[in-house]
Amino acid sequence: MTVFGDHPDPSPWGVVEGYHKSRCLWDVMHVLHIGVIGDVVASCLAELLKDGTLCQLMHLPPEASPDLVLLRTTLAAQQWAKERKLDLSIKPLTLASLNLGDGCKYPELDSQIKAARTRVLFEFTTKTSWTRLLTQKQYFMPKSVHVCAFH
Repeated sequence: MTVFGDHPDPSPWGVVEGYHKSRCLWDVMHVLHIGVIGDVVASCLAELLKDGTLCQLMHLPPEASPDLVLLRTTLAAQQWAKERKLDLSIKPLTLASLNLGDGCKYPELDSQIKAARTRVLFEFTTKTSWTRLLTQKQYFMPKSVHVCAFH
């Protein structure tokens, strides 16, 4: 018996009493909150940071250091979460915690951030960024405009 599909390797669960393939469900917490969402949040923040949009959203000058911009973003996210009675007790975001240091190819959120907090950070990143971008009277950088489907 195999867990998914017709793989040649038998599942170790096949010998467990009560196990049946129909009981294998997608685990949203592990697949999304711990898995994909951390990559999405880090990638979005990396793009917004790279094109200068995050500086504008945080009301910082373009020459502000990336870690300062990420610190301000963390504080804004924590304030946003507190107003909504959500938990976002995380250390300040940095280039290192987003895996954006020298030689790093793929942005990803630090694995020390718990699943529930990752979800809150995802919600903040999407709602706040989109709301601010869409309510501005001026256009932001081209990538952000394209992502937000500004016309």
